[in-house]
Amino acid sequence: GQCVGDASDMERDFVGSEDECKTRCEEIGCPGFLRVSTGTYAGKCFFRGGTLGPVTPYTRDTRDCFIPQALDSEAVVSGDCYDTTDARPLDESIMVTSVAACLSYASGSKYLATGCPQSHGFECWRGNTIKQNAAVLDRAECAGTPLTDIGKGGSNSHCAGFPSEHYTAAFSGFTFPLGGWHREYVVEVAIASQVLVSGDCYDTTDA
Repeated sequence: GQCVGDASDMERDFVGSEDECKTRCEEIGCPGFLRVSTGTYAGKCFFRGGTLGPVTPYTRDTRDCFIPQALDSEAVVSGDCYDTTDARPLDESIMVTSVAACLSYASGSKYLATGCPQSHGFECWRGNTIKQNAAVLDRAECAGTPLTDIGKGGSNSHCAGFPSEHYTAAFSGFTFPLGGWHREYVVEVAIASQVLVSGDCYDTTDA
């Protein structure tokens, strides 16, 4: 069957087995992917972006839509959302395009944090202590719902989501908040590592 998202594909023409494509989907935090097994695109995967629409019949070749299924639709990787206007909770950062890449960067540190998701990725922070003058916010503030006016009129300003208007990422069957404008989601690396090895359950719908 055919499935498409309401945003541009995150990656196209990825050559790999079903398991390799599942791994790649996890790495980039895709909402689902299409793998073609016959015809011109045989052996290739297409990682959809945005929110997936329904699976529809497709007759030109054989293709399957794979959708990561959360173990619990309310399961969020345990952490705290911080207002960083006065102080960044952690010290060092890079830009990444997946939670798995952030976890790799933070390996060896006690904490990691995500923040300011944009079209090209999101901030990934690491450190061993959380600065005491970083204020805790409601978790929803780091998942795309600003509740407090900490600046910019209470908006997320240029931190417009990755991809646009998306402030969370799928991560091993859980939801991982990506933060916002001066909103960073701090998680213990050990907790994120435990989530990563817990594995995914996939819906292999074939219409």
